Amino acid sequence: MFCNKKQIDKPLEKNKEEPNERFGTAFIAVFFISIFLSICTFFIEYKYFLLVLFAPSMSVMFINPPFSEKKRFFRLIAGLYLLLLALATYFWLQT
Repeated sequence: MFCNKKQIDKPLEKNKEEPNERFGTAFIAVFFISIFLSICTFFIEYKYFLLVLFAPSMSVMFINPPFSEKKRFFRLIAGLYLLLLALATYFWLQT
């Protein structure tokens, strides 16, 4: 009776109601690597500092958004932010 009530003998299956969580730990690694690279870049060419700091982590979030409900909206915001970073770096290099 206990086995039937708790369904222990059935294999574990993914619940279809749960969102597909694929975000994982890649974002954390990319974020820490981008922090390290931005510190190194600051001493070589400080004008690339913002682009190197934020672009890799925003690219990961653009490819694989953390929110499962509003992926299109989050990708739009991440894309606009990447464009803003690129434009800010371009104009900063012009000065």
